[in-house]
Amino acid sequence: MLGFAGVVSVSVAAYLGGDMVFHKGTQVNHTAWEAGGEDYEPVLALADVSDRRLYRVTATGVPVVLLRMGDQFYAISATCSHAGGPLDEGEVQGDVVQCPWHGSRFSMRTGHVRTGPATMAQPRYAVRVQGGMIEVKRIGGH
Repeated sequence: MLGFAGVVSVSVAAYLGGDMVFHKGTQVNHTAWEAGGEDYEPVLALADVSDRRLYRVTATGVPVVLLRMGDQFYAISATCSHAGGPLDEGEVQGDVVQCPWHGSRFSMRTGHVRTGPATMAQPRYAVRVQGGMIEVKRIGGH
């Protein structure tokens, strides 16, 4: 009887755990399967970018958040690795962006987590300006 109860308990726990991970995405890195292109891709005209403001652009079909700080540009994935929140809708304080959903904070320079609940760094993008256009390319892309 105890063996049967154990099998039922393990089966129910496995079902619930699978549902949480595969259907709800609980504790899943939401940027793990984002693709990265081989080349730089133009995403926005330089003239359209203001200082210290977040911009959502798309590179190789992936949403990217872009920040200009003077003559420097930084870009990371716009999808929060913790729960998939839109980082471009978050607040920026210095070079740190805060997710509007759960408050995770990421460095725009490095993609590293400054404060959680996120535990995985954001994918980073190299940024350059060519012919009046801002171009990005994923660093270490798949």
